[in-house]
Amino acid sequence: MGFLEDIFGKKQKQDDKINNSFQRIHDNLSHHNEWIKYLHNNTAKIWENTKELDNRHIRHKQDVFNNIKQINAWIEYLHNNHKELELEISNIENNIKEMIKQDLKKYHEELFLYLEEIAASRINPNELKQEIFDEIDKKDAEKESKTHFVTRETPASYKKKLSGGEQDLLNFLFNEDAPLTYEDISRKMGKSINSIRVYMNSLKSKRDIIDEFKKPNGQKIFSIKNKEKIRTLYNIN
Repeated sequence: MGFLEDIFGKKQKQDDKINNSFQRIHDNLSHHNEWIKYLHNNTAKIWENTKELDNRHIRHKQDVFNNIKQINAWIEYLHNNHKELELEISNIENNIKEMIKQDLKKYHEELFLYLEEIAASRINPNELKQEIFDEIDKKDAEKESKTHFVTRETPASYKKKLSGGEQDLLNFLFNEDAPLTYEDISRKMGKSINSIRVYMNSLKSKRDIIDEFKKPNGQKIFSIKNKEKIRTLYNIN
């Protein structure tokens, strides 16, 4: 009996070892199977990513090709229209030069007219001399003997029916040689431009002794008429 028990005991141990070996093999196979599934899934994902990258690369190549094609079209357009653009630029330059030339011509004409007006507004020595002699010839001996030089002051006859502001403006203009603008008169007299305008308009309506001109820029300039200055200078009534 003891012998049989030993035999059966050994056999049982061998069976247990075999079963354990098969179990380990089974476990290893299961583990390998899981790894195979994992690698298969990752391989599928890698394939999908690779395919997406390929598609992106293809689209990028197409975009680059389209951009290059468009750039080539622009280069061809600019090349074909280069002479036309040069001609257009040349025409624009010529038009600008012509406009500047016309503007300068107009400016010179207006400047010339302005200088003529300024020259005409000043007392010409020869004209002044002739006017003086003409006035003196009209005087009789008694008045001629009383003629004397006086300072430039507004005659008393001009001061009649004039306001204080009008009289001040008249006295001021009698003592100025060159024509002046509203701004010049306002600055020198220390009065507002609006006040000078009112005095000037009122004075012109009461006495015909103011010469009025316009500069090329449209500004008005004023001065006492030459004849009135002569009358005042030599106390001629």
